[in-house]
Amino acid sequence: MAAEKQNKAPLRKRISNTAALVIIIVCFLVTVFPFFIVVINSAKSSMEIINTPIAMPANWVQLFRNIGEVWSSNTVRYPGSLLSSLILQYFHYSS
Repeated sequence: MAAEKQNKAPLRKRISNTAALVIIIVCFLVTVFPFFIVVINSAKSSMEIINTPIAMPANWVQLFRNIGEVWSSNTVRYPGSLLSSLILQYFHYSS
């Protein structure tokens, strides 16, 4: 009878370890998936995002065009916003 309990203990531990690993992998995928979507959609034109939001981009060169458009846009003002954020972070962490 003692031998049976010893055999069941490692099996239960393996099952619980496997279940924990599956839960961790699922949580990881749920967390990373939105970032994956952002990266692949940043390499698409607006029309391509509307038509195929989850598909891989047809042309990865579009990514560099989109980055250039964001940096040079007057409505977004990304460089100024980035500089302001960096200045705020510097003063926040230096005090």
